[in-house]
Amino acid sequence: MASSNRLSAAGIRARKGQRFPVITVYDRPFARFAENAGIDVLLVGDSLGLFVLGLPPEHSPELTDMCRHTAAVSRATRRAHVIADIPSTYVTTDVDQAVRVALALMNSGAHSVKVEGRGSATAAPIRAIAAAGIPVVAHLRHRSAEVSLNAEAALLEEAGAYAVVLSGIETEAASDVTRAVSIPTIGIGSGLHCDGQVAILHSVLGLDARRYQVMEPFIDLEHLATSALERYAQAVRNGAFPALP
Repeated sequence: MASSNRLSAAGIRARKGQRFPVITVYDRPFARFAENAGIDVLLVGDSLGLFVLGLPPEHSPELTDMCRHTAAVSRATRRAHVIADIPSTYVTTDVDQAVRVALALMNSGAHSVKVEGRGSATAAPIRAIAAAGIPVVAHLRHRSAEVSLNAEAALLEEAGAYAVVLSGIETEAASDVTRAVSIPTIGIGSGLHCDGQVAILHSVLGLDARRYQVMEPFIDLEHLATSALERYAQAVRNGAFPALP
């Protein structure tokens, strides 16, 4: 549960009109690194399945996986607000199930949850989760030119979302949505006019860069880590590790 030192959902909502960073994290070390870097909104995304568990892109992680990694991130931090994804496989017409999953994530250490899915189709579970007293973030993806993104975003706000992630939406459309709602928008691949921006940890750090290059990384950690492990292996083989006293 959130402590008095934690950034709250209300605190994030109050950032409407400001620029703020969000990063996905899945474990203790990188949660600490992100918080120490001044990033105070952390997302335990269902991208956990792809980047950490090695699942195919079309497979969502199990709830037990999400709870375990959410707990690790929460335990590792003191001030950051931890959002946990409800994987799309758990977002169904059964709103009671959505509430149960949200509660499981909150009991694991999340401070709010994000409902994966496609826009207005998730309004009912968002409304039920919010009614249960759980802060919830919506997720809006581009689908077709016939869909009114502004209307969908407004519906998700009305349902009780305190923020909405805009995924893969054209820059000007994302700008329109940002102006149309009173809650913060958090963009991923949706241009620079969103209030916040979220990125995948592995993309920022250059991990799995050759397989999942979706942005220019800020560092090539894959190369640095491989080089360090090569030096370690060589030190073992030539007797330099462990050095005798």
